[in-house]
Formats: sequence, C-alpha cells, structure tokens
Amino acid sequence: MQDSGAENMRSRLLGVLALGVLGMVTPALADQAVQWAPNARENALPARTTRAELYAALDSYLAALKAHDPSKVAWADHVRNTENNVALMVGDGLWQTLTQLGAYDLRFADPQLGQVGFFGTVTETDETAAFTVRLKVVNQKITEVETLVVRQLDSGIKFEGQKFEHKPAMNEVLPAA
Repeated sequence: MQDSGAENMRSRLLGVLALGVLGMVTPALADQAVQWAPNARENALPARTTRAELYAALDSYLAALKAHDPSKVAWADHVRNTENNVALMVGDGLWQTLTQLGAYDLRFADPQLGQVGFFGTVTETDETAAFTVRLKVVNQKITEVETLVVRQLDSGIKFEGQKFEHKPAMNEVLPAA
C-alpha cells in the first residue's frame, strides 16, 4: 500500500511540475506561433537577419565609430571584438584613434549567416589607411566585430597611391541561385 501511495504522490508531483512548466512556456510559444512554418525543417533553421537589418546594424556601427561612442550600438551581452587579430574591449583601438571615416563605402551582406562587411578608409591623425570590418548580427544585436586597419606606418603591406572608386559591378545584388 505504501508503494502505490508513494507512486501516486510522485505522479501528482510530476503532474503539478509539468503544468507549471507548461504555464511558463505557453505564453512564449504563443508569441512565436505566428513565425512557425508548416515544415518542421524550416522551423529548425536559425532565425535569419535580412539584408536591410544587416545594413542598418552596419550604419549604426559606423555612425557610432565616427562619433567615438560605442554606447550608440545595439550590442549583444557577449561580444567578440578584434582589431588586426588582437582581442580588444569594445571602445578600444580605432574607436579612440579615428579622426575621419572616409567617403569610400563598399558593403556586402550575407543574410544566411547574419554577417555584414564593409571596406573603406579611415584617417587617424594625418594618415589614411584601408579599413575593413565584419559584423555578426544575431537578433538585431552585434555579437562579433572583426576589424582590419592597414596602417602605412606599421604594416609590411603598403597601399601607396591608393585610389578608391565606386564600381557599379561591386554593388550588384546577385540572384538567389
């Protein structure tokens, strides 16, 4: 008799726990139900970031960099940030030394991977350097920043007489195939 009583008690306890968990999960599922696709494989795919959202994150990042104010960027709780392959805290490096962001603006986005890139120039004091940045965006927040600045004074790579000009072919959007 004790075994069936203990078993009955365990069943009741598990039932109460299950209802409690369902009560916590159900509102979240209701909010997401609109986003669910009829195909289970589609539901399993990570959420995609659109090209427009990626470019908006890039524009926000570049404007904040130009203003020397990283607080103007929507950052994730954990951010991987490097400049010339050195891990830095957000707000260090180019954020401190930039005096001008150049006019050249070549950008590219990969909505499938949630990443956006930029190639242009920056000026630090009186030296202009080639500059590129790659951002990883998840849920409209930046999770990764990879920056490369090719400074003439400390680089074995020289961009002497650089000429950055817009080429329409570089801005064409390729068909999905």
